Amino acid sequence: MTIQVMQKSDLEQLLKKVQRKTVDGFLVESCVLRFKHYHLSVTSLVKDGVSSVARFTLDAHSHPWHEDLEVPVPSISHLLNVLKYHGQSITLTYEADKLKIASGKKKTTLAASLRAKANSSSPDTLQEWLDKSLKIANKFKFSMRDKSSYTLDSGEINHAKVSFPVDSTDLFEALRCDGINGKKQGKYNFVFDEDGFHVDVGSEIHGHTRTTVCETNFGESRSMTFEGGLEEVMKPVVGEVLLNLHHFPKRGKGAGEWGLLIAIDNTFIYQMSVNA
Repeated sequence: MTIQVMQKSDLEQLLKKVQRKTVDGFLVESCVLRFKHYHLSVTSLVKDGVSSVARFTLDAHSHPWHEDLEVPVPSISHLLNVLKYHGQSITLTYEADKLKIASGKKKTTLAASLRAKANSSSPDTLQEWLDKSLKIANKFKFSMRDKSSYTLDSGEINHAKVSFPVDSTDLFEALRCDGINGKKQGKYNFVFDEDGFHVDVGSEIHGHTRTTVCETNFGESRSMTFEGGLEEVMKPVVGEVLLNLHHFPKRGKGAGEWGLLIAIDNTFIYQMSVNA
């Protein structure tokens, strides 16, 4: 039996980040909570297994976990709904494929097995999906100071072509304009030119908005489009983030030509570009 004590709000915020909410629903249905002394992390590919991978972390310096542990969460939505009915300080107990959430006089039990299906569109188990996610995520190296890098299957290193810091609030405000008049498209067009870095969102029917996030001279004009619920990812972030753009010219001018890695301290989100 393994017992972990934590604040409910911390776990809720982490799980909501992991879900990756978009206009088409959640990109991640399940996950594995990985407790390792002072850190709780979740690493997961999105449902299509290709377009995005992310690692979200939660520090626990005030209440360290005293042993390493992996806790499967077959349905993030189910766990979030359970947490609504519990107090702020919760105890998680995991054994025999069962996760027990306790607070005060309440205790709720959820089936939780690494053999459960990872998502509705894949035959993989949670364990298999975690292994795939870690394999891809570990190909990325990033920090808040240097350009990120990605190791291709050939062993070649792809370094970010462009890397620069932006204020998270400025970026979020640019992304959220996609919701003007309640008609979100879920696409964010990143534009770079001599006047700076801009984000274009929305249609002219409901309101097309261009926001200049920074005024650095990026020289030759180029643009690329991303999805992945970036607005929801950036919503709770405070402070500076580092944007890294990877270029894969061998993929041509279609989807995947560009990759965006957002570094947020020891968290990262990688998103492939899509056709505009």
